[in-house]
Amino acid sequence: MSSRFYPPQPPVNAQGSQAATSNVAQAVEWQTVLMASCFDSALKTAVLFAETKSELPLSFLIFSFANLLTFLSLFLAKFIAPKFAVVCQVMEKVAVVSAVTAFIISLTIPFH
Repeated sequence: MSSRFYPPQPPVNAQGSQAATSNVAQAVEWQTVLMASCFDSALKTAVLFAETKSELPLSFLIFSFANLLTFLSLFLAKFIAPKFAVVCQVMEKVAVVSAVTAFIISLTIPFH
């Protein structure tokens, strides 16, 4: 392998290595929780759409789209992380923004 694709990493002491490992574990943990939450919400939304005979409000559809965008962003980021670190970080930030958007929309959905 050529070194032009893999820049040299600076040496890290043992404490820095432990801190980095801890940060990575926390990042993976919140991503897993967010993915599980989005998947669960998507299943509940699909069941609600199947059970409802009337038209649902537009805000509910936008909530579903934001939820889908969150799930897909995190799912894609997990698979491209080894090769595209910068794109992975961007996808994680997109997931956070769309998760916050979905949360705010879920608070504003009118239930009659």
